[in-house]
Amino acid sequence: MKRIAALMTVLALMLAFSACGALSQVTDMVNELASSSNATSEGGKLIEGKPGEKVTTYFFDFTLNDAKEVDAAQVGHTLSSEDNKLIVVDVTIKNIDEESIPMYYDDFALDNNDFEDYLFPVENAGYPDQLQNEFELAPSESATGKLYFEVPSKYSAFYLMTMDFFEEDIEGDTYSVRFTV
Repeated sequence: MKRIAALMTVLALMLAFSACGALSQVTDMVNELASSSNATSEGGKLIEGKPGEKVTTYFFDFTLNDAKEVDAAQVGHTLSSEDNKLIVVDVTIKNIDEESIPMYYDDFALDNNDFEDYLFPVENAGYPDQLQNEFELAPSESATGKLYFEVPSKYSAFYLMTMDFFEEDIEGDTYSVRFTV
């Protein structure tokens, strides 16, 4: 959020100074600000963590506390295929920004290098301790909850992924925690 506000200020300065001939100085400021966050239109770097270890993104810290397979019928989930299983990932998220940040159920996804696309959590259906589809974290506030993923049964190793996103489709770093169930 801080970076977005700074970028907006710099863009306003660009407009104001473009008539004064100081545009190149303001452009240099924008480039320096973007490079300091690893933010580019192609994305930043990959940062890997481990289960139980705090991973720090630009906006929040997160910890993958636990991951396991659960009986879909026990939580009231109907699998979309008999070749799938339900896994639950317990995470703790802490806002490290100076402003409140919105969080969404699809801020995290799974990958395993074989998937064509990321697998996103099941939208909130009232499963035990499931994180809400949308919630807000105040500065320094934490939330712990579960993300439920329907995955192909043949896989047991996954990467919990999240990415820094900024305004104007600018992608920052990608964060990954490998785990098995």
